[in-house]
Amino acid sequence: MFAMPNGLIHWTRLGCVCVAILCSQASANDISTPIRLRKEAQQLEQAGAWDKAGEVYMRLLPFDKDPTATRAKILQCIRHLQQQRRHQDRHYVRRISELPLSRALNAYVDALGKIQANYVERDKIALTDQFQRGLDEVAFALSEPAFCKLHVAPGQELATSKFTENLREQWQHARMRHSGEVRDAVRNIALSAQKELGITPSIVVLEFLCGACNALDEHSAYIPPSEQTAIYSGQLTAHGVQLNSSADGSIFIERVLPGTWAAAAELREGDRIVRFIGKNCEHGEPEQLMEIEVAGRSDAKSRTIKMPVLLSSVHDISTSVEGVAFLRISGFTRTTVLELQNAFTRLRMDGAKALIVDLRGNPGGLFPVAVDVAEQFLPEGIIVTTQGQGAAYNRNYESRSGMGALDLPLLVLVDQDTASAAEVLAGALKENQRATLIGRTTYGKGTIQNVMQLSAGGGMRITLARFFAPNGQPYQGVGVTPNIQESIRPRELAHELAVKSIMMRND
Repeated sequence: MFAMPNGLIHWTRLGCVCVAILCSQASANDISTPIRLRKEAQQLEQAGAWDKAGEVYMRLLPFDKDPTATRAKILQCIRHLQQQRRHQDRHYVRRISELPLSRALNAYVDALGKIQANYVERDKIALTDQFQRGLDEVAFALSEPAFCKLHVAPGQELATSKFTENLREQWQHARMRHSGEVRDAVRNIALSAQKELGITPSIVVLEFLCGACNALDEHSAYIPPSEQTAIYSGQLTAHGVQLNSSADGSIFIERVLPGTWAAAAELREGDRIVRFIGKNCEHGEPEQLMEIEVAGRSDAKSRTIKMPVLLSSVHDISTSVEGVAFLRISGFTRTTVLELQNAFTRLRMDGAKALIVDLRGNPGGLFPVAVDVAEQFLPEGIIVTTQGQGAAYNRNYESRSGMGALDLPLLVLVDQDTASAAEVLAGALKENQRATLIGRTTYGKGTIQNVMQLSAGGGMRITLARFFAPNGQPYQGVGVTPNIQESIRPRELAHELAVKSIMMRND
């Protein structure tokens, strides 16, 4: 029920981390800086360098008194990058080109219905708005030379400009009352594009679908059917692997998180995923990833790696001679609570008198499990508040574990890679004054996503809810600020403070 930041927007992560550095390097009173950055970003946009434009807009954010417009520009850059990526993916292009128009339209209407039923922000899900975002996506595509070279009939440059102009004039003020109207409008536009420009109709319909998904927020996106990461990325993320895809559509390992199963399995950043091997469910679709076949950057020979049957999420359990216990939670899986309870039993037997919990590099995991883990430490108090459409995602989560909660002095290590559900745990322990947080401000991903399969293949990842700290502060874009900022020796400092807390208790 979570999603890691998309590989296509990897630079937004870097931008968030570097905001404080940028602010210290340039004075907010230097009015020439934001003017220069905005001009630079606009020039990069005109050149179609969307990745670099996005980076510059990220650098502009700290100077914006009202960053809404800049964030909209960042999202637009992300949409262009996603569009470039899917049309560079030959598998996607082939499958969508072969898709019958009726199936493509069914997938589009299916996506609209799922967005309206599930997306967190009601003011973004009106049919008219979703249709207009689709128009934007088609216009984006027709302005991209690479898209036109691939999909538009030769010699239609002037016709393409005229078609885009007419598209705006005819449809920009259209109001859609029900999904049937949207379907008919998109069908007419797709057939007109085929007649006037030679574009396969299903390609146009899928651009409407992508516009509906990708314009919602930076974490919501259409997932092409050729990307097996739609099925397996969650499992691999829990194992410490973050995937991305290259311009030719091949999938590679973008990052291996230290201390995880992936690091122990000697997977390396840059390794190519040659093949996924899954265990089929009764409907014949891959359900559980069993093996991956990987090859190095330049290796012709591949190797097969078996996935662990049970993934351990609680690691490095130990107790020092002073009675300071330590454990690391690498993610939140279905077994985390049981692993944690077993660890507590072991630590009590070892004479633990204080505990350090390491959440550094924890990308999140199952949101309900993170709430259950918070209850293991917190006798009472609000853990997190979620806001979403469904009742399950619009509530306060409180701990009532009472005397059943662990009562040892607690210190928690966090860093810029502590994200999502891990921030829920860290924030709950800090705001309820149950733990002292040490390290660096966390990533700031305060939303819950889910991947939903679509009827014509592929899927979409959409934001179901936003979550807030016990004090009501949103996590999104803010993160959790530790009680003690320390980036050089956080574990050593935590150990020193834990020893002091033990001595105070003994006194």
